[in-house]
Amino acid sequence: MVASTWLFRKYTLLGDLPLTAFPFLGRILQALVSPASKADTAYGNKALVVNTWHRYLKTREAFRNHNSQYSWDRDLYLIFSRYVWFNDLRRVERINI
Repeated sequence: MVASTWLFRKYTLLGDLPLTAFPFLGRILQALVSPASKADTAYGNKALVVNTWHRYLKTREAFRNHNSQYSWDRDLYLIFSRYVWFNDLRRVERINI
């Protein structure tokens, strides 16, 4: 699931990235030093996903192709929302009922 944030953090563009990325700092540094190494099991329940500029443009194109989704407020969302640029994900354990 995508981790929720409070409203101010949600619309700070990339300003929230350092705060969100901090728990992943060890993993990021490890990937920079040794990209081919095995994933650290301590991070098995969470992930940080960051959009590239190319993927951001694809997202804008997708909104533009759906007139019902593309309005002035969606323009603001695409510019300012952290969820368009990056997400931190948490694993949800399956519950058998």
